[in-house]
Amino acid sequence: MLRDNRRVADGNAAPAVPGEPGPAVVRLTEDAWPVLRAVRLTALADAPDWFGPTLAEAQAYDEERWREILRTGVAFAALLDESPVGMVGATPRPHADECGLGVMWVSPAWRGRDLAGRLTAEVVAWARAEGKRRIRLWVHTDNVRARRFYERQGFVPTGLTKPFPEAPGRLIAVMALVIKDN
Repeated sequence: MLRDNRRVADGNAAPAVPGEPGPAVVRLTEDAWPVLRAVRLTALADAPDWFGPTLAEAQAYDEERWREILRTGVAFAALLDESPVGMVGATPRPHADECGLGVMWVSPAWRGRDLAGRLTAEVVAWARAEGKRRIRLWVHTDNVRARRFYERQGFVPTGLTKPFPEAPGRLIAVMALVIKDN
């Protein structure tokens, strides 16, 4: 089994930093699709107004759909004693030098404890390693806490908004982060 601080082959996590308290942040491989399913369903149950698809739609996904998500993008999960307490994903975009950050979720018990920052840092590190120059995300305009979090991570509003597909009366806005070389 392959295990390190950014990969998990079967859903078992190694600590992000040896001896570090709190959740381990791991990259999910295709074979870890049950972990992705568990954390995504937990997120949708916890915060149904912030995500698409709906919980019922995601519950209907079969194994192949979950595997496809992991083949076409990348997902990181925060696991505490093998239980999911956070997640984030990165998806391809039409421009080869860009990716999207999405499905950010942190369990209420772990909010405000920089777990979201750790998850975001994993996406940024992955994007940099893949040669990406920019990361874009959609955030609800009425989610002030999330917008401020992303601003602290270096994301800036682009001015682009559109209706949220799951609730057309609500708007989502694009924020972007330009990745600088070290």
